[in-house]
Amino acid sequence: MTRRFLMAAGLILSLLVASTPFAAAQTEPDVAEIGKAVSAADPTALIAALETPIPASDLPEGFTEATYVDINSATGAASEDCMYDASSVAVEGAAGYVVTADPEAIPYKYTCASINYLAFDEADMGSDPLGDFKEGVESGLAESATPAAEGTPAEDNGQATVTDTTVAGEDAILITYTLKQEGASVVVQTLAIPVGNVFVVALVSVGDTATVDPADVETLANDLTGAAITYLGTVAE
Repeated sequence: MTRRFLMAAGLILSLLVASTPFAAAQTEPDVAEIGKAVSAADPTALIAALETPIPASDLPEGFTEATYVDINSATGAASEDCMYDASSVAVEGAAGYVVTADPEAIPYKYTCASINYLAFDEADMGSDPLGDFKEGVESGLAESATPAAEGTPAEDNGQATVTDTTVAGEDAILITYTLKQEGASVVVQTLAIPVGNVFVVALVSVGDTATVDPADVETLANDLTGAAITYLGTVAE
């Protein structure tokens, strides 16, 4: 089974660099049906079409605008916080959006969010793409871990975990990164789910002087992922 696309999982660590139930209920997308349409589409044409970002009206409550970012370019990905750098990943193509949060609805002192689409050759994805992706993320986290300084609380060094979850009833993985340092609390929630031969990766990162509940940030990331999948289906059709 080929694992070329596992390179993408290691690069998800770039999303973990830190740069309340606020969202309204969204209609859950039919991931399986959208996946069929995505797999049937020409990946080059699909990614080109995704350069037109999701309309503001299709974003979940709490988010106001999506702006296209060329994540195939390291320079492009680095130009905005929270973007996935796909420049060295063996993908057929990739597109991303930086998503603007509404401070009235998501009242953290700092918030950044993104939607990222990574299109792979289905022949490179193997029989368990999500499992392989998870394995790659876990391996990358283990390799990048640094010992905590003596006497320093673990949370002050940042903690990353990878867990199984679901989005719209389909298997996904959730990468949670938490950091408490110098009176600040940072939480990054990243959801990744394969939809046909496209991985949808959505991220929400928040920081505040008050303690941030990871569950609240996960809710935002889940809603953003659902909207991203729905829009992918619209473009694929």
